[in-house]
Amino acid sequence: LARLVNNVLDFSKIEAGKMELEETPFSLRSLVKETSEIMRAQATRKGLALNVRVADDVPEVIRSDALKLKQILVNLISNSVKFTRVGSVALTVTVASDADATEEYLRFEVEDTGVGMTRDVLTRIFEPFEQANRSTNRTFGGTGLGLALSKSLVELYGGILCASSNAGRGSVFSFAVGTGGGLKNRDDLRGAGPISVLIAEDNALNRKILSSQLKCLGDFNVRHVVNGAEAVDVISSSEHDAYAFVIMDYQMPVMDGIEATRRIRQLEQDTGKPPVAIVGYTASVEQSVLRRAEEVGMDMVLSKPCSIPKLRALIKMILMAHDLAA
Repeated sequence: LARLVNNVLDFSKIEAGKMELEETPFSLRSLVKETSEIMRAQATRKGLALNVRVADDVPEVIRSDALKLKQILVNLISNSVKFTRVGSVALTVTVASDADATEEYLRFEVEDTGVGMTRDVLTRIFEPFEQANRSTNRTFGGTGLGLALSKSLVELYGGILCASSNAGRGSVFSFAVGTGGGLKNRDDLRGAGPISVLIAEDNALNRKILSSQLKCLGDFNVRHVVNGAEAVDVISSSEHDAYAFVIMDYQMPVMDGIEATRRIRQLEQDTGKPPVAIVGYTASVEQSVLRRAEEVGMDMVLSKPCSIPKLRALIKMILMAHDLAA
């Protein structure tokens, strides 16, 4: 019911010309994983397999509207699950380029083994509140709004939602979206350097590991402090753009990372300094810890131990958010 209400409200906004994209950097693979986990329960209840494949060359981080992209995928997968009695639904994400290879896109495809559609139905399937016929509505339920909304959302990206189908043989829905530069130099941070980073960590081994990982990823100037109080002092005495981001350990002597972050945010508010990105660094990923991090103003949380791919993805998000990436 909540999804239906949201679809109706969003469709009304689009019709009134009041819907806009809100582009921010995010992990595409995480979004696809979250979406598939949401929809897998619906598929499982019908005895269907939900298969997901993300191509190896798809970037870890893109700049786009995560909520609207997720909404499109949820609507398309939900539609396929609804009209599939046996078999499977598959979501595939690949990289595609235009005819002269000057720009790359992400191509999303949802394919099912469902009831399919005739050519006549295909011509009107994206009309709001449209379904194949009354019998379809009685058998499968639904309002027929999800595909119309998905088409409109894809068009906000400047794309086209395409459908191909044969009665009794399933359907395929596909669309492509740009990534706001997210595919350019997608795995190389070296062109963005030198990048200054402050690491607040009292454990010498952890400091060494983080420094080595950053060195592998690109040109980073790293400064170390061993407690939260020192981190506050460094930020307070530095220019507003002195550090691209801070990696802040949660538990440190003298002052922990939570209190240090709270003081830095207060300092920025009092002085008018633009906020520096602060990444919490912790071995605990409990919800209470994550909520506390958000409350005091940490931008992201990095769990220990941290892999190089995870660190790369996080840094890309930070640099893209601050327009430092190429």
